[in-house]
Amino acid sequence: MVRDKYLSIIDQEVKNIRTEYRLNADSPICDYIFVILKNECILLEWPEEKQLDLDGFSTEKVVNGRLETVVYINSAKNKEKQNFCAAHELGHRHKLERQLRDEFQDDIFTPSIIEEVMNRFAAELMMPANDFRKRGKELYNKSLGILNGRKVIYVKKILEAIVELMDFYYVPYKAVVIRFQELGIISEGVSNTLQNYEKTEKGMNIIGEIINERGITRLRIPDRKIQYSVRLEDIRNIVKNKSITKYMTTNELKKYLKVMGIAEEDIQLIEDMKNIENETIDVTD
Repeated sequence: MVRDKYLSIIDQEVKNIRTEYRLNADSPICDYIFVILKNECILLEWPEEKQLDLDGFSTEKVVNGRLETVVYINSAKNKEKQNFCAAHELGHRHKLERQLRDEFQDDIFTPSIIEEVMNRFAAELMMPANDFRKRGKELYNKSLGILNGRKVIYVKKILEAIVELMDFYYVPYKAVVIRFQELGIISEGVSNTLQNYEKTEKGMNIIGEIINERGITRLRIPDRKIQYSVRLEDIRNIVKNKSITKYMTTNELKKYLKVMGIAEEDIQLIEDMKNIENETIDVTD
């Protein structure tokens, strides 16, 4: 988790962006993040099907005699994942790393710490704290219950809450779960359990079925857009350039694009949906 002392700089940058683009402090940005990104840098959207662990990256390149920030977004990823990645890269564009290094000169900023900072910036921008705390807490409370004298979270209800927030803020599952933890609504243990749940085929299928049950059509859908805000001659080289691989994410969400398959899997999904009604997670106080 990002150190508390860094949050004031992150929060101020979020406020600056919302003020500049005349956005209410608590309003969701959703895919408007792409309008902001296109206004501030050269944006490349390209479906990289063979590298599904690549969400995107940012780098700097001389274009027409000027040093420009170039951001690449993998449009083979689900659109909500693209939105969060765009917000993450906007943090790089706004030189958050430089601001932190200038303010905290004695701190060591490893690449993993910087990526955590950019993710926290993206979360603050896409899921405003005051609004998320209100909505998230209300939905979380609905998932709680008492079973055999112990306080528990009913898994299906918390998954339904996560899906509702995914759709409202138009961000990915993991981002919502971590936001619950960042704002102190759930413990680290519960957060890890919910993050791991998405990594299983059973969990993925159940989340997909909840999305289907609610008639949500914009989640877990890649648009595979091919678009450049400024035409470049060497787009493929930029995408493939090994010098920028440090900006690539891990394969933690590699299964995120997996689709529901043959009839046997559908039968298992129906059974899993039935069983999850009574599945719980112990709450860590």
